[in-house]
Amino acid sequence: MHLSKEELRKIDKQFIDSLPSKSAKELCLLVLDDLKELHERLGQNSENSSMPPGSNFPWARFDADGQADEEEPDEEQNEPAHIELEESAEHDKDADKSDQQDSPKNIDDRPKGNKPGKQPGATGHGRTQKLPVHDTIIHKAGTCSACNLELDETCDFTTRTGHYVIDIEVGDDTGPGIEVINTKHIYGDTTCGGCGHVNRLMPHRLEKNEDWGVEISQWHLVGPTLAALIVCLSKRMRLSRRRIREFLRDWLRLDLCIGTINKCIHEVGRAVSPLTDEFLEEVRESLILFVDETSWKEWGKKRWLWVFTSLKVTFYIIGFRSQNVLDYVLGQTFKGLLMSDGYRAYRKFLNRLRCWAHLLTAQDKRFETELER
Repeated sequence: MHLSKEELRKIDKQFIDSLPSKSAKELCLLVLDDLKELHERLGQNSENSSMPPGSNFPWARFDADGQADEEEPDEEQNEPAHIELEESAEHDKDADKSDQQDSPKNIDDRPKGNKPGKQPGATGHGRTQKLPVHDTIIHKAGTCSACNLELDETCDFTTRTGHYVIDIEVGDDTGPGIEVINTKHIYGDTTCGGCGHVNRLMPHRLEKNEDWGVEISQWHLVGPTLAALIVCLSKRMRLSRRRIREFLRDWLRLDLCIGTINKCIHEVGRAVSPLTDEFLEEVRESLILFVDETSWKEWGKKRWLWVFTSLKVTFYIIGFRSQNVLDYVLGQTFKGLLMSDGYRAYRKFLNRLRCWAHLLTAQDKRFETELER
């Protein structure tokens, strides 16, 4: 590396403009060398370096030289180079049965030395449900990354890869109902007409973070509206993954494996996680807040579901029945009125209102006790 982190921080547009043209060109060459070295480091994996195999991405496939294996364009016209779809666990059972029927002799006769995974030319075991394509979207680079020239329709485009996205369209008052749509997304290389630089646009991925351990990617099978329906069935209707799969298959004639459904729920959870801070801020600034908690089962263990309702927001959180939950949600900034029952944890708030229904219940119990005496 030619430039350190501290040196890069000091380099900005004003500094580059102040340099003579020769010095600015030399600086660009140094930055280019560092950039190439960084890309080589990013391309390291267990096949071409000392990194352990567990550090590879799940979707990574490598050739004999240890480089990422990229699919070549198909010879068929108007077809993407590679259409990657989610595998169905239900259909994989048939493949497992056929593998189990192979005799040891057949297994020993198989070619030696092949790399693990799907072999070139093999049909594979993907989705057997083939839906008609309603629309095709071609993703191209908008501007050239080398000369910053705008890329128009006259620029040459070469298909590199693609995938399908299944989603639903919800009707309105004039046309109610739900329709399943299948969209083909194609990505590839766009050649700049000015400098000849090849600009490649691929599906965007957000790597796993420490809090969630879930990846968010544009390379997915389920669209946003269908994913929202799956989350609604899971969280609002409390359906299991298998029941959700049964619902989609029976009512939408859509077959998704349990792994895909589970992945949708986790990805949506990470995608909306930044909204948690906004909801908490709204709850803490509310003028009046209604709070209650009830028992809740999570993985066979008893927990408590807390509900915080203001005039605009309803915030749910699952945890223990303790003061720590109130301190996390309300913190030290809540100054409004708190409407609650007589639980001891609420008594630290001076501006507290007792729920009238709980007061009536307590009064009735005292009256019954007096009658028994």
